Amino acid sequence: MPDNFNKSSLPYVQTFDYEFEEGGITYDGTYTEHISCDYTLDNPSFVTFIIEASDRERFDESLEDRDFQIVLIW
Repeated sequence: MPDNFNKSSLPYVQTFDYEFEEGGITYDGTYTEHISCDYTLDNPSFVTFIIEASDRERFDESLEDRDFQIVLIW
């Protein structure tokens, strides 16, 4: 369940540890994920969220359960 009470400003950077086994060999390490956004104020306005991982591997499963909320303050 998403935590709708806490907000983080963008860009947001988080580091993860990983470990997996393939072919009898165990791989481990860390990678950093950067989340940023780009927006256009127009008619219609839109926001694009960019998720980049430092290992540069495509991992679509990590994109499935993302919730974003936009809070504008001016």
